[in-house]
Amino acid sequence: MNIVVPGEPPKATAQHGLHIAKGRLYRKPQPAIEAMKAMLAPFVPGKPLSGPLIVRVVFEYPYRKGDLSTKAKRDHLAGVPWCPMDAKPDVDNIAKGLLDAMTKLGFWQDDAQIFDLRIQKRRGHKPRLEIEITPYSGDMEAR
Repeated sequence: MNIVVPGEPPKATAQHGLHIAKGRLYRKPQPAIEAMKAMLAPFVPGKPLSGPLIVRVVFEYPYRKGDLSTKAKRDHLAGVPWCPMDAKPDVDNIAKGLLDAMTKLGFWQDDAQIFDLRIQKRRGHKPRLEIEITPYSGDMEAR
């Protein structure tokens, strides 16, 4: 299953919904997670995937204004489809929010089924969220 959602991926992390009151930890409603669920709802399979899964995710954010501030920088990046992003949000936190949203939507029975998870966070000319979900076939050498 391949999913490509054009536009800038959400930056909110799974940690944004945590809140402490009266010495207890609570989870507040997370508008970004709800937006992610709305964005992915059209792609939910008819029934949740079962068995071990391989998931690949690409969060591609737009270049910053400073990245494109001079002609030399623009010319350099024109030939580069994307470059690594080493700024916040942390890749593990945005992935957690995405996987939680996909679990709630019913892409799979439980995100514990994911045994191989690969995530990229980068900047590029075509901001988007890409998700590839592959059921494990038993042949890891073929990958």
